[in-house]
Amino acid sequence: MSNAVGKTCPYCQTPIKPGEEVVYCSACSIPHHQQCWNEGRGCTTFGCQGQASQVPVPNRFSDTIIDIDIGTESTPATKFCPYCGETILLQAIKCRYCGSMLPDVQMAAAYDQGAYTLPGPAPYQGGGSSWVYAKASSGARFVASILDSLVCTAAWLPLIIAGATDEGFFYFIGIITGIWAIWYAFTKDGRPNGQSIGKKAMGLMVVNLSTNLPCSKGSSALRALLWVIPYIGGLIYLVDCIMVLASDNGRRIGDHLANTQVIAVASYSGPYL
Repeated sequence: MSNAVGKTCPYCQTPIKPGEEVVYCSACSIPHHQQCWNEGRGCTTFGCQGQASQVPVPNRFSDTIIDIDIGTESTPATKFCPYCGETILLQAIKCRYCGSMLPDVQMAAAYDQGAYTLPGPAPYQGGGSSWVYAKASSGARFVASILDSLVCTAAWLPLIIAGATDEGFFYFIGIITGIWAIWYAFTKDGRPNGQSIGKKAMGLMVVNLSTNLPCSKGSSALRALLWVIPYIGGLIYLVDCIMVLASDNGRRIGDHLANTQVIAVASYSGPYL
């Protein structure tokens, strides 16, 4: 039986089954499905430019694994390399199979296993349907919400002035800025990189846990939708505040509806920042 059976093809992210045609990369020795190699036009391991080989080649990275002894458990905790899919120690900061340096937030986990309070590998997708990130600072989120509130309040100032002065010009400007304020309130977290003005100032962003992409405007609107429901919007807002403080990941009701999470930009493992 081929020693590639059971290993994850880095292109399609599915295990290689017995009898399937396999191509090994001559540089990193990571096996691919033959079809995946052809579709990917070569090795799809991050940063590798190796050529095809029909037999396994020695792994030139085998001597460069960096492990950190942080626990006392009899069975070491493990995680999956996000680049080649191999199982490695949680303490590893460099994959012993493909030689890839792991994301900074995974390095933090090597020193502090308590950095991730949710089950499963973090911050990459380890076979489940959602990505896992550490909880963002509640204090930073509070300041960001204040800044965003000030932005919206400033947009309503022309209408406030118009009401006090009865000036038609301010009514005209106020209608435009008021519409913008409503639009901003619903789509602010769908701005570039999933950052409202306040979140950008505080080094935060909103990420979609299904795709690991920054929040879209549609998801941003879904996150804010419950707050505008008559009679119960205020109660939902109060519950959301409690959830942000008390939950392990800081996700509120709107986050569960949109499958999003507010995270620190420094924790983001995606390619879009």
